[in-house]
Amino acid sequence: MKVHADVDAGSGYVHTITGTSANMHDVSETANLIREDDEAVYGDSGYHGAVNQPAIKKVVYRGIAKNMHRFHMLFASANLIMCSRAGRTRDFIGCTV
Repeated sequence: MKVHADVDAGSGYVHTITGTSANMHDVSETANLIREDDEAVYGDSGYHGAVNQPAIKKVVYRGIAKNMHRFHMLFASANLIMCSRAGRTRDFIGCTV
């Protein structure tokens, strides 16, 4: 499985994530990550040689849908921590989904 994330360059908050099978190329998800109001898009050239790194471990595979629930919680938590550390807790007061 692969998780593709789009991060706001200004705030550093993750605003969009998608999940695909591991054999999908990153380019295939680009259109699903870019928002209409994005003025610039930054990306890397991929993860050349990542499979040769001993630190790379496989995710616990429970299906893409279940893993995506875990990743949504993970990235939302990271956003909340970054927001709190920046003293911007008012951003989340009264937030509705």
